[in-house]
Amino acid sequence: MLKETLDNNNKEKNVDVKKYDLNKARSLCEEVKQLASLYDLEFFFITEGASCCSIKNNEAVRNARTKHEEWEIANNFDPKHDWSEKNAK
Repeated sequence: MLKETLDNNNKEKNVDVKKYDLNKARSLCEEVKQLASLYDLEFFFITEGASCCSIKNNEAVRNARTKHEEWEIANNFDPKHDWSEKNAK
């Protein structure tokens, strides 16, 4: 129901749905960062259009991010792109 309402609102306002989804993905990453910080945990998280990580010593987390970087390069994405608000394009 909520998704239908949001979709209808976007259509009525001519909102770019792809950009809207990208903003949702980035917001989710910010929430994941805050939650991981609260628990003092390392992580790598990926969703549609965004990923985030905090890696210090955990090799499993580092390996997951490395594999994702390889995928990004193979698919013409910049693995070093910083989409944070100050750097978003």
